[in-house]
Amino acid sequence: MATEALSHAGKSVQDWINLVCGVLLFISPWVLGFSGDQAAAWTGWIGGVVIAVMGLAALAQFAEWED
Repeated sequence: MATEALSHAGKSVQDWINLVCGVLLFISPWVLGFSGDQAAAWTGWIGGVVIAVMGLAALAQFAEWED
């Protein structure tokens, strides 16, 4: 029982970290000043959105599975 709670907590922390990394990647073109370079900016924005959406999806879809 305790190991199940720990494994769920660990996954939740990883999912939150993915969400934060996605947001940081999305805002990086403005923060680091390369929003003028269109290819680099679009890569940051699209990559950030994809990672953030996957992090949100992982946080939203928790299901109890039986062994």
